Amino acid sequence: MVLVAGSANLDFVVRAPHIPAPGETVLGGAFQTFAGGKGANQALACARAGGVATHMLLALGEDAFAAPIEASLRGAGVTLHTVRPSGAATGTAFICVDEHGENAITVAPGANACLQAAHLPPLQGFSHLLMQLEIPLSTVAAYARSAQAAGLKVVLNAAPAQALGPELLAAVDLLVVNEGELRALAGDQGSVAQCLARLPCPAVVVTLGARGCVVRQGEEFHAQTSFHVQAVDTTGAGDTFCGALVAALARQHSMAHALRQASAAAALACTQMGAQSSVPHAADVAAFLTPSTQAGGLWVAAHHRGGLAGAAPVRRSALGIVRAHPARPTSPATESPISTMTHPAPHRVIYDTDPGVDDAMALYYALAHPDIDVVGVTTTFGNVTVEQAARNALYLLAIAGRGHIAVTQGAAAPIVKAGEAPPAHIHGADGLGNLPQRVATGNALDARPSAQFIVDMARQHPGEITVVAVGPLGNLALALAIEPQLPRLLRKVLTMGGAVLEPGNVSPVAEANIWNDPHAADIVFGAGFDLTMVGLDVTHQVILPVTLFAQIAQHQKHLATDTLHHAVAFYANFYSGLYPHVAAIHGCFGHDVLAFVALTNPELFNTEIGRVRVAVDGLAQGQTMLRRKHIAYPQSGWGPEVPDTQVCIQVQAHECKALIEHTLMGAWLGA
Repeated sequence: MVLVAGSANLDFVVRAPHIPAPGETVLGGAFQTFAGGKGANQALACARAGGVATHMLLALGEDAFAAPIEASLRGAGVTLHTVRPSGAATGTAFICVDEHGENAITVAPGANACLQAAHLPPLQGFSHLLMQLEIPLSTVAAYARSAQAAGLKVVLNAAPAQALGPELLAAVDLLVVNEGELRALAGDQGSVAQCLARLPCPAVVVTLGARGCVVRQGEEFHAQTSFHVQAVDTTGAGDTFCGALVAALARQHSMAHALRQASAAAALACTQMGAQSSVPHAADVAAFLTPSTQAGGLWVAAHHRGGLAGAAPVRRSALGIVRAHPARPTSPATESPISTMTHPAPHRVIYDTDPGVDDAMALYYALAHPDIDVVGVTTTFGNVTVEQAARNALYLLAIAGRGHIAVTQGAAAPIVKAGEAPPAHIHGADGLGNLPQRVATGNALDARPSAQFIVDMARQHPGEITVVAVGPLGNLALALAIEPQLPRLLRKVLTMGGAVLEPGNVSPVAEANIWNDPHAADIVFGAGFDLTMVGLDVTHQVILPVTLFAQIAQHQKHLATDTLHHAVAFYANFYSGLYPHVAAIHGCFGHDVLAFVALTNPELFNTEIGRVRVAVDGLAQGQTMLRRKHIAYPQSGWGPEVPDTQVCIQVQAHECKALIEHTLMGAWLGA
């Protein structure tokens, strides 16, 4: 069972074109009242998450405002322990919601301020105590000490932000904060990970807006990315997150599972008006997290109980709803591993590639996906020579009807080490499975080197361009030499390469793309990009059968998908000869396409955050090393000068395969 101790208010909500400035009067629109208060919202969210009995300790006045609060909570199945202080009014909140779903709130605490230590009910049978900071801080501290002594897990949502003493923090097992609250408690210096490490609680979750959320458990860090919905009112999203999180933990789910459930519930809460009326039920969250729903890329409230009324433009709330804010460059020296910039779809992408069969697969996924706008293809050596890579990129684009997309030729060899012959036995001598013939195409190379093209596009469109790099990283390293501010100019970078827990594919520890140019990779990982590494840890979990591409080719009846099917069949012969479990379905790993899946559907991945370095020589050349523990190593090279990288560790393989099939089966090719 879960006991929630906290505030309960009646919310008075008015919609307005914008939130008034000081001294300004704004003519509003619709006025509504809703049951609210952080404690009551979280109790209701916990109950609706299902699978756990939820109780709430609350204080209400002897007035008409109390009845709708009690009715809402009891209707959700919450057992109430109600205190009615003499002469105190029920707490109220006055909320203005603008046309974008943003809000401003003023709270009159009323009876909430009267909760005292003596009001705590017996704790036998409870597993978790969930609290907030809308009741007296001395009461919160007393409840935390009592719960700790009784063996309960104490969860504190430290909102609204205020100073917390060491005695209270010592009694908290899990602290939940937003980024502002985190820095108020831990100080404003350093990255989010460094701030999390300074707090004494065993576990801390920080919500990071469009960047999702991050948890530190002991010395390890894990991240959960955000979900896309259409926002109407963000008032109850944070409370929904907390209630759903504790419900999942009380059901003894892992923290990773709990974060995903909580993030999805919070996203759905933004699709309805009102703090409690918007909280989704367990069935809503389950439907939202199905592969078919997530493949669509955008959830609208028609799927959520009650339908959608007056939806605002697509934005991201404090827990991951899309907001069309202008791009803002961020400081790589102080920022967390996921950028603070928020952007509307589609993703404007430069695809840095060495095609390559899986590169072709990834290119066609990008062209087919409605949320990706490929603005250029930069080529490098790797699977083939750079000259062949450029020819393949031009050809693949032309036969898919996208010959207008710029293609450049870039790095021809590693920065330092000697180059190797391309792996013709894997991709074919031509990189596309030895195509029997090619049709004539009329598109030609952009004359700029790939590195210059990347720099030019980043300068022309600051904060808008994402680079998806699926080959050796020489083009990005050379672009950094031209423009040292490149990490501030690009929106983000996703790389396919490396391995942390999975063995390598060119040595016991090295993955091919990193091994091909380890010096370039170490430069890129150390540059301060908003960087996500999609390596063998996840790509080896996704096996795509040749039959899938045969079905796509049969469905599309187009030269582009016929070419891809031919190439994949050649590619699968190599992997089937190497891995018995791959041979069982005659398939191949979806290496490069996973980088684009991580861009469009990051919620399908579990990640760890830490500093990544690359071994540039010796027996371990090309190894990607992740600093997974937040400790000070005596060896140099792991200090705060090395920025954090988000590293994909687990992936929902079935959902990924369904998404790839759904995307490539779509109507993206002309006649």
